[in-house]
Amino acid sequence: EGGKPASNVGYVKNGCWAKHKFFCRETGVYSLNINFTGIYDGGQIQIVVTDQATGKGEADNIATVSKENGPQDFMIEGVLTKGKKDIQLNFISNTGGFLFNYKEPVVTKVGEKFAKISSLTFEDGTPVAMEGYDWNFNLPLEYSKETMTVKVDHICGTVAASMEGGTVTDNGDGTFTIPTPARSAEAVVKFVITPEEGAISNKTEYLMRVYHIGDI
Repeated sequence: EGGKPASNVGYVKNGCWAKHKFFCRETGVYSLNINFTGIYDGGQIQIVVTDQATGKGEADNIATVSKENGPQDFMIEGVLTKGKKDIQLNFISNTGGFLFNYKEPVVTKVGEKFAKISSLTFEDGTPVAMEGYDWNFNLPLEYSKETMTVKVDHICGTVAASMEGGTVTDNGDGTFTIPTPARSAEAVVKFVITPEEGAISNKTEYLMRVYHIGDI
């Protein structure tokens, strides 16, 4: 934990990665401070934390780098246990040029527990990526059920859901039921997690879009 920034790391491009060592002195939630000494294209960083003794992954999340030189803080989305860790930074960009230069990251404890919605699943479909939404489902033309039920996995908080033009039913078991949108129509559901006492979060609102494919 802590430490002085080291020498400059440069020539970072899409597909490159770097691994940094960190000794976690106490269990908790940590942030990663990176001092960028030259921003060219920004991009994203996938932060993967693995315990050296057990090989168990303790965090895996993607953070966006703003196009500004200087220190930037990124939340490590998970609870790190005591012990030696590997922090691997995977660099992601749609461009082929240099992204940035940076100094050795500094890790700082910011809390005890981390609240988040970790996953959302729908037994009748698989989400496909769509910009602006955390989950996007395309229901086939032949989908005939009047409702659809999704399972929301979360930690260290309570979840509520709402949608415009319809009612979301909280089934009390971690699942939520919504009316199936008409063909060629969509429904957008907002899930909000309220962290429990002592927990922190860097994201409390999540969006799910459901589109029901209609006749062509």
